[in-house]
Amino acid sequence: MERKVTISPFCLAGISIRTSNAKNQAAEDLGKLWQDFYQKSIPSLIENPLSEEVIAVYTAYESDYRGAYTGFIGLKVDTNEKIPNGLEKLEISGGSYLAISVKGEPSQSIPKAWVDIWAREDSLKRKYTADFEVYGEESNKGPDSNVTIYLAIDQT
Repeated sequence: MERKVTISPFCLAGISIRTSNAKNQAAEDLGKLWQDFYQKSIPSLIENPLSEEVIAVYTAYESDYRGAYTGFIGLKVDTNEKIPNGLEKLEISGGSYLAISVKGEPSQSIPKAWVDIWAREDSLKRKYTADFEVYGEESNKGPDSNVTIYLAIDQT
């Protein structure tokens, strides 16, 4: 299911990596980023998260999905929150987004959803500012999981 939504600006604390989809590099890099996020207990280092939802962001695009970009995983925090050493702060400016609800085991359904998104590149009118996935309570239910992907889009 897809719907257009307006997202208010928000701030995250977490970790990041620079990557690209060339030669399947992102699969390796983002897999390591997710591993680091949990093995290094990043959520426990964030003192006052506004939510327990984990948010994976794709931003600082060199061009489009074929170029380099930054992957970031973190939790929402107040804009004025002091970020612990070793973590980064990322501010999302908000705006118009296409929300895509993805059902199924995330390790399989999310990569498939991105392939479907890339196949629709010409019709989506993506802005390539910051796209993100929200992993909430419904994201850890195996084949019954639900994750939402938000794509920054032009309002027109």
